[in-house]
Amino acid sequence: MTLFDLITRSQAIRTAILHTLYQARLAQPTAPGVAHRDLDEMAAGPVAFELGYLIECGYVVKDNIQCCITAAGIDQVERGMKASA
Repeated sequence: MTLFDLITRSQAIRTAILHTLYQARLAQPTAPGVAHRDLDEMAAGPVAFELGYLIECGYVVKDNIQCCITAAGIDQVERGMKASA
């Protein structure tokens, strides 16, 4: 796998994480978390790098088990939806 392939895959995983957390927040606004291990399963491998990046950007918060999208993360997802429309 080339570096370009790795970067492209990482970008796709970050997008998928944000969309997954966005959907979780819509479905359960009072308990919007998704378990870190469920995100690993969704991506068919560890997502620690991608999750760390999203946390540093302020798009996701994480406790010991759950990951949740922030308001900034919601804005990022919605900006992406407008750009692709």
